[in-house]
Amino acid sequence: MSTSILYHAFGLKGIRYKATRYEGEYLIFEAEMVTKDIPCSDCGTTDIIFKGSKWRQFLLSPIGRKRCLLDLLFHRLQCLGCKHIWWPQLSFMLGKHSYARLLFFTLFHRLFFRIKYLAIW
Repeated sequence: MSTSILYHAFGLKGIRYKATRYEGEYLIFEAEMVTKDIPCSDCGTTDIIFKGSKWRQFLLSPIGRKRCLLDLLFHRLQCLGCKHIWWPQLSFMLGKHSYARLLFFTLFHRLFFRIKYLAIW
């Protein structure tokens, strides 16, 4: 596995792959946030540093019959210009939900085509 697989299969940007674990029916990918080009919400500069971290878990689209999770080491950012500290919003996140944007669209797509298929019958 590599970072490119997470990007091309799940659309995950701004992270670096670290490891894979198998726990029961789950395939768990471990990754770390690496994006530092997020602009400060106060002054707009991209001169930032990591300031603290926490682990977050996201539900991803399944691969075959395996459910997939992403354990992400998520970093808090601090602006070097104005000293503002915040938790960033990565491209695949939907607010504070614990599922990735791709999973939402996958489920919506399946539901839409199932309804369309039933309407034909």
